[in-house]
Amino acid sequence: MKPAWFIFPSVLQLVLLYWQSPSQTALAAGIGVVLILSLFAITRNHWDAHLDMILIMLAPGGLGMLLPLLFMRGPLCHSQNNPLAFLWMSLGMLLFSAPLSWFQARCILEARRLGRGMQVLLLDVVGMQIGMTLAHLPMTLLPMGDPRAAWLHHASMLVGMLLGMLCSMLAAQIYSATPRHQ
Repeated sequence: MKPAWFIFPSVLQLVLLYWQSPSQTALAAGIGVVLILSLFAITRNHWDAHLDMILIMLAPGGLGMLLPLLFMRGPLCHSQNNPLAFLWMSLGMLLFSAPLSWFQARCILEARRLGRGMQVLLLDVVGMQIGMTLAHLPMTLLPMGDPRAAWLHHASMLVGMLLGMLCSMLAAQIYSATPRHQ
């Protein structure tokens, strides 16, 4: 995968967030995060194969979370106290990340070679969704009056997704290392 598959969706997230909630401080922090993500994207072949999955979920997956914003009025979809908005956000994330992970993430490709691709991808998706749900719940209690809240909500969802996925990756490694009885 070319680094642009990660960098372009990350920059688009910044554009959409700034369009929704103009904040120069949040934009500057977001640019810093995108620069770090870009370094990982450019050097990803020198890192563990799981980095592909993380980058796919943070970049295209994060963009997919924001796209319902284009079709909904009001604040960002995941900053509303609305279960349907959370469902749309989750669906956008999965549509933009799961197929790309299936065909491009080195860890999933290896799991597919071993006949465990669907189990590993499903475990990652469940982990991400649990992480996002746990990150979403406290965010529903914050007021949306401050424009920086949208940035905080999105960052919280990405961190929750990342932590949930890291837990599922650990579970997948334990699952892969467990001997199978014939």
